[in-house]
Amino acid sequence: MLYPVYVHQYQDSAYGAVVPDLPGVHSAADEVESLARMIQEAVALRYEGETTAPPLPSPASTYLAQPQYQGGFWMLLDIDLSTLG
Repeated sequence: MLYPVYVHQYQDSAYGAVVPDLPGVHSAADEVESLARMIQEAVALRYEGETTAPPLPSPASTYLAQPQYQGGFWMLLDIDLSTLG
């Protein structure tokens, strides 16, 4: 499923990422290309042992005007939920 992921850079170094639709899912990586893998791992850790499925993704437009999501950029990541459970 394609989830919107907000990405920001820490003072010209590492990238931080958060998945607003999945509270508690966030990660960081030195290279933006590594974020997809890191976010997938964060989702797996967050939902390990859970009996309920994660919430479905919202359109990215839901978050565009929110102040905490300014100054960075958005990615749509295909998060594999079939590995959870």
